[in-house]
Parts: sequence; C-alpha cells; structure tokens
Amino acid sequence: MAKQVEHHIRDWLVNHPEFIEKGLQVIDKEHYLPDSIGSNGFIDILCKDIYNNFVIIEIKRSDPAARQAFTEVFKYAELIQNNYNARNSEIRIIIVSTHWDQMIRAFSHLCFKSNFSLTGLQIFIDEESKTPVAKEEISPISSRTFSRKFMSSQIIYLFHDQDKRIKANKELSKKLQNANFPDYVTVDLNAPNKRGFYPYALSIAFQRFSKNEMLNFISLLKGEKHLDMTEDEFGTEGAYLFDLEQVFIISLEMREYIDSFESSSGEKFDSVVGVQNWEIESIKKHGIFNSDPRYTTELLLKELKGHDGNSSNKFVGFSESNQKKRIQEIYSECQYSLNHTPHWQSCVNFILSQMINSKEKYKIIIDIYNPDSIVAALYFALTKGNPEYLPKFLLIIDYPDIKRTEFYCGDIYSSGIKPKMTMFSSDNIDEISNEIFDFQIFPENEIIAKKMGLIYAIKETVFVDSIEISDKFIVLKKNTTEYVNKRYPSIEQYVISNQYEISTMIKNLGYVYKEF
Repeated sequence: MAKQVEHHIRDWLVNHPEFIEKGLQVIDKEHYLPDSIGSNGFIDILCKDIYNNFVIIEIKRSDPAARQAFTEVFKYAELIQNNYNARNSEIRIIIVSTHWDQMIRAFSHLCFKSNFSLTGLQIFIDEESKTPVAKEEISPISSRTFSRKFMSSQIIYLFHDQDKRIKANKELSKKLQNANFPDYVTVDLNAPNKRGFYPYALSIAFQRFSKNEMLNFISLLKGEKHLDMTEDEFGTEGAYLFDLEQVFIISLEMREYIDSFESSSGEKFDSVVGVQNWEIESIKKHGIFNSDPRYTTELLLKELKGHDGNSSNKFVGFSESNQKKRIQEIYSECQYSLNHTPHWQSCVNFILSQMINSKEKYKIIIDIYNPDSIVAALYFALTKGNPEYLPKFLLIIDYPDIKRTEFYCGDIYSSGIKPKMTMFSSDNIDEISNEIFDFQIFPENEIIAKKMGLIYAIKETVFVDSIEISDKFIVLKKNTTEYVNKRYPSIEQYVISNQYEISTMIKNLGYVYKEF
C-alpha cells in the first residue's frame, strides 16, 4: 500500500468510521501523544466505541517493517495509558491493511501475547477511487498450544542386543513420520557394564500437544480402537490429555520390534541415568528440539528429567528481575514438585509472588528436591548413609545494588517429639504393611512427618555486604512471613535421640520392601 493510498484510506475512514465498526466515533485524526522519556507518537485515527473504550486505528503497509510497525502501535497504547490513565481493558487496537501476507505472523504472535484487545482488518478498495468497499476480519494463524514441553508420559523400550535397538529406532521414526508427529527425542541407554537381561534401552520423550492434535495423531496411527473412554468421563481436561498420551504411545504398536518395555516419566528417566547409572550412548533430537540453536544437551537432560515442572520430585529454575515472565513460569512450574507439602508450597509461592511484584533489581535461583514419601526418604537416607535422599529446597535471592542476599532453605528437622507410627515400635508385619499402604495412597507428607517426630521447616538467612545479619526459622501467617522463636534439632540429633525407634523402623521397612 503506497503512502499516498494509505493517507487517502485514512481520510476516508475518518469520515466513515462506521465502515470499521458500528457506533465508532472519531476523536481525532493524527492524534498527538507526547512522551516525556522517548519519541512522541501520532495515532492515525483515535476513536471511542459504544462502551467508551479508546480505539486506536492504524493503517499499515504490508512490508518487512511490519513487526516494527506493530511495536509502534503498542507504544501508542502505552502512551494512552500514561496520558489518560486508561486501563488495559479500556484500550482497543485495530490494524487496517489491504495486504496481510507479510504482517500475519507478527500480528498472530502479538494477538496471543498482547494485554490489549487487538483486531486485524483486511480492506478491499476500488481500484479507481482507492476507496474501501469491503472488509474482512483477519484470523491469527494458530499458535502452539504448548511451548516446548515434554509430555508427562515417556516410554523406555528394552532390548537383548544393540542391532534390534537400531532397527526399532528406525521403525519408530517411520511411524512418527507417517503420523506427522514432528517433535521428539530418543536416547540410547546402556546398562552398567552392558549387563543384565535387557542391557540396551531406547528412551523416548514426546513434545506435548493439545487434545485435538493428539486425537489426530492417534487417528493417523490407526489407534482409535484403544480409545475406550470419552472426554466427558474424565474429571479434568488434564486427566483426559494424560489418557490420550498413553493411547498415543500404545498406538505406536512397537511390540514386535522390541523385547520388553517400561512406562516412563521425568522422575523415572532421572532415576535410570542418575541412580541406576545407565550410560547415555547417544541422543537424537527431532523437530523443535533439533532446530533451536540455544538447546544444549545440558538443558535437554534437565527437561527429560522433568526438572522444568514435569517432575513431582525435582524442580530447578533461575531468572532475573527484568524477566518477569520467566519468574511467573517458575511460579507455575514449581507447583507440581511442592503439591504434597503445603507449608513449603505456600511459603515459596508467597516469596515468588513478592518477587514478581518487586521493582528491585535481583537474581533468583530455586532448587527443589521433594520425594513423594518422607518415610521412604528417611529410610534410604539412613540405609545408604546419604542425607541427599531427604527433602530439601533452596531459594536464593541476590540484590546486587544493595549488596543483600537472602537464602530460604527448606529442610527436615526433628520436632523434639518421639515417633508415634507403628513401624517405629511394632514388629507386626500386617499393621506395618497397612500403615505403609495408607501413606502411599494418601501421601500427606507434612502430617506423616509430624507422626514421625519430624517437621518440614524453613530457615531464612540474610547477608548484607557478605556479613550474616539474620538466621532464623520462618512461617507464613496472614500473608506475611514471621520469625519462629525456636531452634529445631537437626536430623542427626533426631537419629541419636531415637536410636531404638530408628533401628526398628529400618528393620521393618527393610522386611516390607523385600517382601513386596
């Protein structure tokens, strides 16, 4: 659209605002917006609608500078806010153009990200008079329902020999290609010293997709016969999507190409390579996992292990104050690893909420390890002689301008009360088995810890100019953190004070785990 034509269309629309939308009233043409900290702006047409909202109308050419043009429009919206104290909900933006081919991608991206109402109109003009004669609303091209994120469901195929794994890998690739499934990662794993009944494995993790996309993949794999429940039979959309992921994996029909298989997840993959010490022989990335130039092996392994929010046990995240969107993601993604410890969860959420709203300059790091069972965690910490089996989180906030660093450390401490659970005092295997069954079905870890004589506590330690000025336990009360005026005995002191009970517990749990 030539500049001359652009001006002609603008002037015609000023006189005929109802062409764009019924009830529009023009406030001004080439409306001037002063900016005290940058360049001033001029809105092509400023209107108000029947609801008294500001309506910014911009006539744009379709050219390589389209994204810059959209940036200017959003600057105008912010200037409207600053100059007239308007709320986000009181500002609308309408982009008008005769051609959208070079603007559609930038427009679509902003549609999904904008805080303002954004509409695109393609207008059709009379070639002689250059006057608009018709219009059509632009639909943004579909955005990914999910950003890069693995399904919670993974799969591990097991093999007696390497050749069969190679053939299975090729067959899997062919099946996924036929299903138009583009984004996945395969990991060739070897058992320690390549020993065992199945010394070779192929672990696969798939990109997460929407329910409609998953249904399409399943259809292309001819797996509809495995769909034995409808969406209405699930309590939540998330539960339905999880079931579709399971059906998708079953629909791959890989049984004749493998020797065995195991269902997997982020936690399972973490255990296989971290605890069981399987060796990673090779990693193959496909689709978005291969095309992103930032996507290092280190980041990939973190996501395969579920440390980005896909694991109920582990989460790691870091950001800075100028990346508020990332901090909001951290807030959202860490919930899964904190769900079974409400005290820790509420405290961490409160601190992260404060950071999201803070205007200070800071860096933040959070590292959470929160196993499903406090009983199993204590058992393995004692029998393996490794305290890292115990739940722990560390949240560090560093304020460089004021030279202040805050450490929030969640740990397990002794409450000073003797254990009251059966497994610490009885040798009745039936009673102990029932007790273990109950806490596995209802893993209320903070309540169980209390019965064990333990407590999930949080300590805040503050340094200013590298000098410790505070080191106290805290709790969350009435939407603020308060200091606890007491010291909790360490886990080492807990073991010393409860030697008989601990030895009984280890004996009982060792028997039950061996039994089952």
